[in-house]
Amino acid sequence: EWRAQKLAEMGAGRDKGPRAEMTQDKWREIVGSLRSAAQTEVILKENYGRDGADEIHAMAAAEQLYSKSYGKGRNTVLVVSSVPLPNYRADLDARLEGQTQHVGMSERSKAMLQNVLQGMPELGSDGKGGASTAPTPLPVKRKHPP
Repeated sequence: EWRAQKLAEMGAGRDKGPRAEMTQDKWREIVGSLRSAAQTEVILKENYGRDGADEIHAMAAAEQLYSKSYGKGRNTVLVVSSVPLPNYRADLDARLEGQTQHVGMSERSKAMLQNVLQGMPELGSDGKGGASTAPTPLPVKRKHPP
C-alpha cells in the first residue's frame, strides 16, 4: 500500500505531455501511401505512448507492413514501412543530433583512396560489376568538443 502511494506521488510530478492518437483516416493515408509505392516508409515522431505504439505495430502487422520503434521515452520514433527495417537507425537516434561531423581528406589521400577503389572489383545489381559512384563522406562522432 505504501509502495503504491509512493509511486503515485512520483508519477504525479511528471509531465508526460498529451498523447497523440492514430485516427482511422490518418492510418488509411499512411497505408495508401505505402501501397501506392509513393513512399517506402513513414516516420511518426508524435508521442503515441506505449499502448499507442503497440496498437500501431498491430495495425501494421495486420496490413502486412513492417514497423519498428526507435529510441526510448520522449525520443521514441515509430517507423512503418513496406520493406524490412533494421534494428538501429543512426538517422533517428536523438543522442547523435549535433554530434555528427564530416571529415575532410587531403587531395593526396583522396587520390590514394581513388586508386585503391578503382583497383577493387565492384558488384552492381547484376552481380557482375557496375558504374563507380563517388565516395560519400563518413560521419565521425567526436567525444570531446574542440
